Amino acid sequence: KAGEIPYLKPDGKSQVSVGYSKDHKPVCIKAVVVSTQHQDGIDIKRLREDVLNHIILKTIPSELLNQETKFFINPTGRDRCTDSEADDEERLHRQRCPGGYGI
Repeated sequence: KAGEIPYLKPDGKSQVSVGYSKDHKPVCIKAVVVSTQHQDGIDIKRLREDVLNHIILKTIPSELLNQETKFFINPTGRDRCTDSEADDEERLHRQRCPGGYGI
């Protein structure tokens, strides 16, 4: 949103796995998965570094991260499509999973 990574497109997904203490308080982040769409021609290494430094490390409290935290950023490689393809994909997902969108 802030424009720090101008080549990212608006559709992205994330998942964070949290480790909890016996008294149900978060004690660590076990894994972070982020998948983004982006413009053509962007080097995957650059994308992963930018997402890690400009999004993940600025968002997750550092005291919850440790050497065992795993980061998966666009783990399947390139995730890009045109706006119309993204709209079609969202429409199909809504048809398959209507409860997820409040429909």
